[in-house]
Amino acid sequence: MRYHLFLFTIVASSFFSVSHACDCTDSIAIKKALRKNDVVFEGKVLSRNYLIVTDIGTYQVDSLRIQNKTTSIKQIITRYEVALGKAWKGRVEKNKSIIIYTSTYNGQCGYTFEINRCYIIYAKKSAYPLLYTNTDLPEENALWVQRCSRTTPYIERESYLIEKSKS
Repeated sequence: MRYHLFLFTIVASSFFSVSHACDCTDSIAIKKALRKNDVVFEGKVLSRNYLIVTDIGTYQVDSLRIQNKTTSIKQIITRYEVALGKAWKGRVEKNKSIIIYTSTYNGQCGYTFEINRCYIIYAKKSAYPLLYTNTDLPEENALWVQRCSRTTPYIERESYLIEKSKS
Protein backbone atom coordinates (compact mmCIF):
# COMPACT_ATOMS: atom_id res chain seq x y z
CA MET A 1 0.00 0.00 0.00
CA ARG A 2 2.78 2.45 0.91
CA TYR A 3 4.51 1.66 -2.37
CA HIS A 4 1.34 2.53 -4.35
CA LEU A 5 0.89 5.75 -2.36
CA PHE A 6 4.54 6.66 -2.99
CA LEU A 7 4.20 5.90 -6.71
CA PHE A 8 0.97 7.91 -6.92
CA THR A 9 2.68 10.89 -5.23
CA ILE A 10 5.56 10.81 -7.72
CA VAL A 11 3.26 10.58 -10.75
CA ALA A 12 0.84 13.25 -9.45
CA SER A 13 3.63 15.69 -8.64
CA SER A 14 4.90 15.49 -12.20
CA PHE A 15 1.51 16.73 -13.45
CA PHE A 16 1.18 19.56 -10.92
CA SER A 17 4.69 20.96 -10.88
CA VAL A 18 5.14 24.72 -10.85
CA SER A 19 6.39 26.19 -14.08
CA HIS A 20 7.63 29.68 -14.80
CA ALA A 21 6.82 31.63 -17.93
CA CYS A 22 10.38 32.87 -18.21
CA ASP A 23 13.18 30.79 -16.77
CA CYS A 24 16.70 32.14 -17.27
CA THR A 25 18.58 29.77 -15.00
CA ASP A 26 21.15 28.81 -17.65
CA SER A 27 23.46 31.54 -18.84
CA ILE A 28 23.57 31.59 -22.64
CA ALA A 29 27.09 31.45 -24.12
CA ILE A 30 28.24 34.46 -26.13
CA LYS A 31 28.75 32.55 -29.37
CA LYS A 32 25.25 31.08 -29.09
CA ALA A 33 23.77 34.50 -28.21
CA LEU A 34 25.48 36.06 -31.25
CA ARG A 35 24.13 33.28 -33.44
CA LYS A 36 20.55 33.44 -32.06
CA ASN A 37 20.10 37.23 -32.22
CA ASP A 38 19.79 39.44 -35.29
CA VAL A 39 21.35 42.56 -33.77
CA VAL A 40 23.97 42.94 -31.03
CA PHE A 41 25.07 46.42 -30.06
CA GLU A 42 26.10 48.80 -27.32
CA GLY A 43 23.68 51.61 -26.59
CA LYS A 44 22.43 54.18 -24.12
CA VAL A 45 18.71 54.19 -23.28
CA LEU A 46 17.25 57.62 -24.05
CA SER A 47 13.53 57.24 -23.42
CA ARG A 48 10.69 54.86 -22.60
CA ASN A 49 7.01 54.76 -23.39
CA TYR A 50 4.35 52.10 -23.59
CA LEU A 51 2.15 50.61 -26.27
CA ILE A 52 -1.25 49.65 -24.90
CA VAL A 53 -2.86 46.99 -27.07
CA THR A 54 -6.66 46.97 -26.76
CA ASP A 55 -9.62 45.48 -28.58
CA ILE A 56 -9.87 48.51 -30.84
CA GLY A 57 -6.24 49.43 -31.48
CA THR A 58 -2.79 50.21 -30.12
CA TYR A 59 -2.08 53.43 -28.23
CA GLN A 60 1.26 54.96 -27.25
CA VAL A 61 1.41 56.48 -23.75
CA ASP A 62 4.20 57.86 -21.57
CA SER A 63 3.07 56.27 -18.31
CA LEU A 64 1.04 53.31 -17.18
CA ARG A 65 -1.58 55.51 -15.53
CA ILE A 66 -4.41 54.59 -17.83
CA GLN A 67 -7.31 57.05 -17.70
CA ASN A 68 -9.83 55.37 -19.98
CA LYS A 69 -10.63 51.89 -18.70
CA THR A 70 -13.59 51.26 -20.98
CA THR A 71 -11.61 49.16 -23.48
CA SER A 72 -10.16 45.76 -22.75
CA ILE A 73 -6.35 45.82 -22.50
CA LYS A 74 -4.82 42.76 -24.11
CA GLN A 75 -1.13 43.55 -23.80
CA ILE A 76 1.24 46.27 -22.62
CA ILE A 77 4.53 46.56 -24.48
CA THR A 78 7.45 48.77 -23.44
CA ARG A 79 9.12 50.77 -26.22
CA TYR A 80 12.64 52.16 -25.69
CA GLU A 81 14.66 54.57 -27.79
CA VAL A 82 18.36 53.73 -27.61
CA ALA A 83 21.35 55.77 -28.86
CA LEU A 84 23.65 53.41 -30.71
CA GLY A 85 27.29 52.98 -29.92
CA LYS A 86 29.32 50.06 -31.25
CA ALA A 87 27.54 47.30 -33.17
CA TRP A 88 28.86 43.75 -33.35
CA LYS A 89 26.08 42.23 -35.42
CA GLY A 90 23.28 43.51 -37.63
CA ARG A 91 22.74 46.55 -39.79
CA VAL A 92 22.59 49.54 -37.49
CA GLU A 93 24.06 53.01 -38.01
CA LYS A 94 26.46 54.22 -35.35
CA ASN A 95 25.51 57.45 -33.55
CA LYS A 96 21.85 57.04 -34.54
CA SER A 97 18.98 55.93 -32.36
CA ILE A 98 17.05 52.71 -32.64
CA ILE A 99 13.72 51.54 -31.20
CA ILE A 100 13.53 48.29 -29.26
CA TYR A 101 10.54 46.56 -27.68
CA THR A 102 10.11 44.24 -24.75
CA SER A 103 7.24 42.94 -22.68
CA THR A 104 6.36 45.21 -19.78
CA TYR A 105 6.14 42.26 -17.42
CA ASN A 106 9.04 40.07 -16.31
CA GLY A 107 6.80 36.99 -16.29
CA GLN A 108 6.59 37.37 -20.06
CA CYS A 109 10.39 37.61 -20.31
CA GLY A 110 10.44 41.40 -20.46
CA TYR A 111 13.69 43.26 -19.82
CA THR A 112 13.59 46.45 -17.77
CA PHE A 113 16.05 49.12 -18.92
CA GLU A 114 17.02 52.22 -16.93
CA ILE A 115 16.93 55.59 -18.69
CA ASN A 116 20.41 57.12 -19.32
CA ARG A 117 22.19 53.82 -18.67
CA CYS A 118 24.39 52.02 -21.22
CA TYR A 119 23.76 48.39 -22.14
CA ILE A 120 25.00 45.64 -24.41
CA ILE A 121 21.80 44.61 -26.14
CA TYR A 122 21.02 41.32 -27.89
CA ALA A 123 17.83 41.67 -29.96
CA LYS A 124 15.77 39.67 -32.44
CA LYS A 125 13.65 41.02 -35.28
CA SER A 126 9.96 40.41 -34.58
CA ALA A 127 10.93 37.61 -32.24
CA TYR A 128 8.73 38.31 -29.24
CA PRO A 129 5.78 35.91 -29.03
CA LEU A 130 2.97 38.39 -28.49
CA LEU A 131 -0.06 37.11 -26.66
CA TYR A 132 -2.21 38.72 -29.32
CA THR A 133 -0.64 38.72 -32.75
CA ASN A 134 -3.07 41.09 -34.47
CA THR A 135 -1.40 44.19 -33.03
CA ASP A 136 -0.44 47.10 -35.21
CA LEU A 137 3.13 47.76 -34.13
CA PRO A 138 4.64 50.78 -35.89
CA GLU A 139 7.79 49.05 -37.17
CA GLU A 140 7.52 46.05 -39.47
CA ASN A 141 10.83 44.44 -38.41
CA ALA A 142 10.69 45.51 -34.79
CA LEU A 143 13.60 44.57 -32.55
CA TRP A 144 12.59 42.64 -29.44
CA VAL A 145 14.68 42.10 -26.32
CA GLN A 146 14.00 39.29 -23.89
CA ARG A 147 15.28 38.89 -20.38
CA CYS A 148 17.11 35.64 -21.20
CA SER A 149 18.89 37.08 -24.26
CA ARG A 150 22.17 37.93 -22.47
CA THR A 151 21.37 41.66 -22.61
CA THR A 152 23.22 43.31 -19.76
CA PRO A 153 24.21 46.72 -18.41
CA TYR A 154 27.44 47.71 -20.13
CA ILE A 155 30.57 46.12 -18.70
CA GLU A 156 33.95 46.11 -20.38
CA ARG A 157 34.34 42.35 -19.93
CA GLU A 158 31.20 41.57 -21.98
CA SER A 159 32.47 43.81 -24.79
CA TYR A 160 35.84 42.05 -24.67
CA LEU A 161 34.24 38.61 -24.77
CA ILE A 162 32.13 39.55 -27.80
CA GLU A 163 35.21 40.84 -29.63
CA LYS A 164 37.13 37.69 -28.72
CA SER A 165 34.35 35.35 -29.87
CA LYS A 166 34.04 37.13 -33.23
CA SER A 167 37.74 36.64 -34.08
